[in-house]
Amino acid sequence: MKFEEKICLNWFKIHGVIIVKEKPVKLIAHRGNYKGANPHLENVPHYLEEALDKGYDIEVDVWGMGENLWLGHDKPKCQINYAEGMKLVPNPNVWWHVKNYEALIYLITRWPHLKVFSHESDNYAIVTGGYVWTAHTMFPVPSKKTIVMISEPSSLVLKRVFTEDKVLGICCDDFRELEK
Repeated sequence: MKFEEKICLNWFKIHGVIIVKEKPVKLIAHRGNYKGANPHLENVPHYLEEALDKGYDIEVDVWGMGENLWLGHDKPKCQINYAEGMKLVPNPNVWWHVKNYEALIYLITRWPHLKVFSHESDNYAIVTGGYVWTAHTMFPVPSKKTIVMISEPSSLVLKRVFTEDKVLGICCDDFRELEK
């Protein structure tokens, strides 16, 4: 299965000024959201696939229960069937946020190449593959493979994150600010 290169930006416009980066920034749709939070559709397979089809990477909340994977943020909400799983699991543009030990073991023992991480309220989380996942308030970022999670995508926050040299990607619910 071949996957296309996903959306990466190497420019950002804020208040009429264009900022150009040497290295593009990867855009990651948080729980599949890319045009605002939508709690009813977050972590639902067709919604996640829509974000992937639009060219975004996605961050997915996943739970392990027995021999099954479930999606959902606060609790398991939607079981992944085989067909849905085969669209998501081999895709290198999916970032798996494991919510329990069972999901961690299920994913890394079957597919060691996946980008998997876990955190609660930590400032930094290590992602398999040598990536670092962090909050936008944690600067300077520690690695050239850092993904910055933005909870409120304002122009000022995006500018700060976007101009940081070591940021590989941005994860948030709404990328409409970048379209202005």
